Amino acid sequence: MELTLRPYQQDLFRQLCLETGDVLMELPTGSGKTLLIITLIAQLLEDSSITHAIIAAPQRQIESGFVDHRITRADCGDRWVSLGGKRVRKPSERGRSKSAAVYCRTDAPGYAIALTHQAMTHLAPSDLPDDLSTQLLVIDEAHHAPAAGLGKLISAWRERKGRLLFSTATPYRADWQPVRLDGMKVIRRSLAEHMEDNDGAYAPRVLQSEIIGLDVTENVTPAMFNGEESLPTSSQEVLADQMVSQWESEHRPKTIVKVPPLKGGTRQLIQHLVKAFKARGAKVLDATGIGRAKQQHIIEALQQDRAAPYEMQLDVVVGIERVKEGTDWPACTHVLVIGFPRSLQMVVQLIGRATRKKPDHYPPLHRNRAKIMFFVPTSNGRGLENLSLDHSRHALFVASFLADAQTGQQWLAEREIRRGALELLSDAKATDQDITSAQREVYLPLDHQAHSLVNLIAVDVIEDMRKHQRELQTKEVLCAIQQHPLAEQIPPQDRDRTIR
Repeated sequence: MELTLRPYQQDLFRQLCLETGDVLMELPTGSGKTLLIITLIAQLLEDSSITHAIIAAPQRQIESGFVDHRITRADCGDRWVSLGGKRVRKPSERGRSKSAAVYCRTDAPGYAIALTHQAMTHLAPSDLPDDLSTQLLVIDEAHHAPAAGLGKLISAWRERKGRLLFSTATPYRADWQPVRLDGMKVIRRSLAEHMEDNDGAYAPRVLQSEIIGLDVTENVTPAMFNGEESLPTSSQEVLADQMVSQWESEHRPKTIVKVPPLKGGTRQLIQHLVKAFKARGAKVLDATGIGRAKQQHIIEALQQDRAAPYEMQLDVVVGIERVKEGTDWPACTHVLVIGFPRSLQMVVQLIGRATRKKPDHYPPLHRNRAKIMFFVPTSNGRGLENLSLDHSRHALFVASFLADAQTGQQWLAEREIRRGALELLSDAKATDQDITSAQREVYLPLDHQAHSLVNLIAVDVIEDMRKHQRELQTKEVLCAIQQHPLAEQIPPQDRDRTIR
């Protein structure tokens, strides 16, 4: 099978071919990162820019996507790239890390290999050659890269002059660790660009989010609201029934239900959900459980659904971890989430499950929209009326992230500046509670225009520093904000306190 890259993919391909250093590629879900990576590796192997390439993916399901050999050639606009001859292969099931170590020391094998992040963590730096200057390491879903085991291997790879390509749809983390490494060039395409490009040819034009309060328990804890603690047993069946009723009111869209890993266990709640959806005639895939056999069953079920695109073999997929990233079910238009997650990265990953473009023969009601719905427990229907300032701001940030990942990155940088500023004033590390208290103290009494202007200046300063690949040092950023020409427009009585 031959395939033509989309115009924006051709542009990205040409950019990547010209790069000789490390790159962070930020592309939204459904934009074709897998195909782009495979095509790039094939070209680099063909012109001898590299001799070896390892692709590391977080799950076997994602890993399998890199070794799909149905595509034999790719039209990249100015050239054809051959993808035949099994350009990307899996190491043997036994001793995958050892096979990777042998691969790295094999003289010009002529192909790449794909394995999981977990397998990569078992690859010790001593297993690698001293010189990796002709070898490429691709980290898919690169927001996992700072993890301890994987991060150690990446550091060893850089020390030995190996090339790195990071790929992700969520270029920010909730634990404040940067995804982009020092000196790494960023190639970015936002979700907003992807939705608008070519008059909506590549993604749904409408992106919606909604919080739905469920009156299911008398005592709602913050952990229940955030989907971290299980509801009382007596409320779980009610929750399942209300979620299914809401699904029917949305006209039975193709849906992923995200169940968080709850304190107290999830099995009973999952059983209620599966039973409730099936009782309304839905074809349900339970994508939970562990073990290789279960994992293979899930992969085969989704592949079977894709084999007859959008012919409605599945209606609902219920999952925990497997539906966060890499779950390739293009028919999905809705994501139902239990609780309002603290992790904004998770929210963006989840909405990405629904943003793949639907074909013309897809049911018109859902063809051009994607929606994420948060089902949060309330007490006597009053929970949403009494949301704290934190929760309200959190909802606003989620809406911003859904519009453009770069907006989310800017907010995280601004929040980190405030964290750093607090730490400069004390010896202790600033907690989230400290930051919230400082925000209340600084923001609320101030003129809104002054506050908005400072935020705009901060974003401008941060973007300029990134453009020149300068590290975001707290003192340097605060100094640049104070010296910015627009800072003179802030009233003197507000200037020092606002910037602080």
